[in-house]
Amino acid sequence: QVDHMDRQVLFYDTRMSGFDRPPCIELGMRAASTQKITRYTRGSACHSFFIRPYGEGEGGLVRMWDYRNASAVVARFHSVRPAPVVHAVMLNSDIYAYGRHSVTIWKTTGVAGGN
Repeated sequence: QVDHMDRQVLFYDTRMSGFDRPPCIELGMRAASTQKITRYTRGSACHSFFIRPYGEGEGGLVRMWDYRNASAVVARFHSVRPAPVVHAVMLNSDIYAYGRHSVTIWKTTGVAGGN
């Protein structure tokens, strides 16, 4: 992850060749906040989806992309939290977002577009 680029998450298919070429998929969004953003946020993948938290300056915000159409955010999950989200995990159809001593769970079954 690189915090100075719009696309912070880069995917390479190493079966094709090494890292000396453009990535197959680029994901990410520039944070609206001018606050310094931690480089220690962690996302998660499940099936064809990838999620990544954008916690600092945004409260609790997690964005979801689909690898099959990486140019657009599929869903956005947001809630007011006592601590910034630093890690998000997608397990089955649920999203667990946590930071410090706080965990937020979003049930995504039957929800179009998140919260």
